[in-house]
Amino acid sequence: MNNIKQYKERKLKELSILNGYLNNKIDLTNCNSEKDILERKNVIIKNLRNDNREKFYHHLTNNNQISFKNELFDYQYTYERFNGFLKVDHFANNFYNIPNNIFSEIYFTNCGMTAIVSLLTAMCLSSDVRIDLLYEETYFETIKYLSIVNKEQAKYKALYIDTIASTFSFDISKELLCQYNYILIDTTCFLGDEFSKIISYIYEQNIPCILVRSHTKLDLVGTEYSHMGSVSFIKPKRMQDKLEENLNLIESSCKHLIGVYGACLIPENFPTFFLNKELNLLNKERINMVSSNTEELYNILKNNNIDCQIPNHKQFCLIYLGSQDIKLENLKKKIIEFCNKLNSEGYNIYHAVSFGFDYIAVDCYQNFIDSTFKIRICLNDGIIDDVSKFANELLNFLKVENLI
Repeated sequence: MNNIKQYKERKLKELSILNGYLNNKIDLTNCNSEKDILERKNVIIKNLRNDNREKFYHHLTNNNQISFKNELFDYQYTYERFNGFLKVDHFANNFYNIPNNIFSEIYFTNCGMTAIVSLLTAMCLSSDVRIDLLYEETYFETIKYLSIVNKEQAKYKALYIDTIASTFSFDISKELLCQYNYILIDTTCFLGDEFSKIISYIYEQNIPCILVRSHTKLDLVGTEYSHMGSVSFIKPKRMQDKLEENLNLIESSCKHLIGVYGACLIPENFPTFFLNKELNLLNKERINMVSSNTEELYNILKNNNIDCQIPNHKQFCLIYLGSQDIKLENLKKKIIEFCNKLNSEGYNIYHAVSFGFDYIAVDCYQNFIDSTFKIRICLNDGIIDDVSKFANELLNFLKVENLI
């Protein structure tokens, strides 16, 4: 359970740690409500962005060399196309909780999608790889981009696994894995350390594993500090020479494309709190509470005969509207009005198309495969009583608008 006392204690710990990174700390007294806490958190993040921009900003031309070497990262810069990359030793090993003797290389990007596009382009166009999707329910932008660059036949095969799939499972058979030369995983929808076993298992099969991720959603403690993504190459010790040569080509092409796209993560957008272990433990509690709240909402909706589902990652709940006689823009307008109404009544809710933040996010979309409509509700880590109140408001909205 998550009552107001527990919520307040946990969030104040978040505030205290984040506040410690500011040049000029703000007053944290009189944080007595969810609104007080989140307003104060937003001020901290805004000020922290300004502090880090002042600390790390540099000109983009190569008229002089820039070098940062601190407790967070190493950064030597002459020109973005060449070397505008942040380096954090063993980051992928620590983030995904895999042994340090497993070789890894990570490239940070300005969002998750540029990591995906750079990798897929490197594999399909710079190399000779065909990519199969394990799940039909893969992020729609990934599907659309693959339809442009993928090959029908190729020398090498890769399996793409997207954790956004409702039925995603960490249990993948050896027989399936060994049909492929590469395993690609979009890890966005689960915390990094949950991938420890599957990465180690793939490594034991001597199959290269490449991980792409948007860090903005689950890893920034509910803040929207920056857009941030990454691509991590996990290389087994024993590979056939030709496969190792091909993997090196893919990695170098991917790195080059990140630079060419201007997609390197700039130093000021690397959160100074990102590696704080105490904060990461609080973030894990936060994500667990989001999952618990999502299950509570799902159970209430199911008990009211609503056609809905929560994916295995439990980061949001999907309401199935079927093939409604309604236009997507009209449905979106109704949802915006619903969110604005509740927001004016004190709910921390917005119409937004992402998940993992400190507010409730509601959006809708039309499946481009079967044209059915869905409403996606992404809960926050608020108190359990508020979930029940919100569920009643949602049910009333669905009935009034004749959506059920």
